[in-house]
Amino acid sequence: MEFPTLVSYNHFVELQQRVTLPLVLFLKTCRMGSCTGISFIDSTALKVCHIKRGASKQSV
Repeated sequence: MEFPTLVSYNHFVELQQRVTLPLVLFLKTCRMGSCTGISFIDSTALKVCHIKRGASKQSV
């Protein structure tokens, strides 16, 4: 087995519920900078393997 310490899906869900609030608090207090009023949005095109609706109109 390549990852012997992995937990089962059910245990993962239990752990996820337990750590969500501490993780959000950590991100809010330690990893988010103060708001400067300037925001950036990345509109870089993503290349994909299959374009199922390539012929349809794209909304702008």
